[in-house]
Amino acid sequence: MSKPSHIFIGGSYRTGTSLLRTVLNQSDDIAICDETHFFDDPRNNTCLLQYLQKAPPIAPNDRLRERGAGVGFRQRIAEFGPLSDDDTLGEIADYLFRDRTDLYWGWLQKNVEKTEFLHKLKESERTDAGFFRLLMDLYADHCTGIGNQSRGTIIKGEKTPTNIHHVETLLSWFPDAKFVHTFRDPRGVFVARRYGSSTERIRNRRKQGALDAFKIGYGVIAKWLRIAQLHEQYQRRFPDNYYLLRYEALVDEPDTALESLCRFLDIAPTHKMIDKVHDYAAIAEQHQAYQSALGPLTNYWFRQACQRDLLKMGYSS
Repeated sequence: MSKPSHIFIGGSYRTGTSLLRTVLNQSDDIAICDETHFFDDPRNNTCLLQYLQKAPPIAPNDRLRERGAGVGFRQRIAEFGPLSDDDTLGEIADYLFRDRTDLYWGWLQKNVEKTEFLHKLKESERTDAGFFRLLMDLYADHCTGIGNQSRGTIIKGEKTPTNIHHVETLLSWFPDAKFVHTFRDPRGVFVARRYGSSTERIRNRRKQGALDAFKIGYGVIAKWLRIAQLHEQYQRRFPDNYYLLRYEALVDEPDTALESLCRFLDIAPTHKMIDKVHDYAAIAEQHQAYQSALGPLTNYWFRQACQRDLLKMGYSS
């Protein structure tokens, strides 16, 4: 395996994407920025339909916004006009530096001056890929302990769960990149989505009842089935650039899982990385207790809907 130019992380929500980013960023040679939501997010019904049709992922040159998709920042900035126009870039900078709470964009406002951002944006290649590259470069340049190092020595990257639907685009933009797909039993995803890790949140969620459980369950199943299908496609098409990391393995066997991942990424695991996984594993043990919140009827529903793919992905049904 060769060392990547970039590392991208994606997968269903609540599958450990944030944990993995935190762990990898313990290395002084890696700077993976937080969620930019640069790409669109297919709706639940769209994902289910694509799964039934065994559709390929959206190709890089396909229409910018798929019908039935949640709008990403790529679509939002396209509404301002062509990136080749300086006036367009000024409007984009004004838009991005308004009051925001988004993870990456909030970081950008706190750490990068708007004039600096606009200057570098004008110097970029002025394409979607160039815009995305700039976001990662800015994070790497301003990250603590990284700004004084040579930009070329840092492996940059980005983490947004919905990246999993755009692996083909990312690898076409960055051919030397590697993509890590965090994957989890859908029943674990459901419990984490519905109850989180807060006792107060569990209490509030339970008050919402069966309708809330159905909405969350349907969304988890639709997305999970589609993502399991995409895994087969990506594994076949990008064997040297795509890696599946199971959440259960990372939590239950952190040393082994991290060693295997680092071998794929051609990086050396550090003590800080290993310690961070162990710290989270202790928290995750408490979280596993919430599995009891998955009632027998909900469990039956998941088994019936996902049985074939559960077995294919190595989970018990």
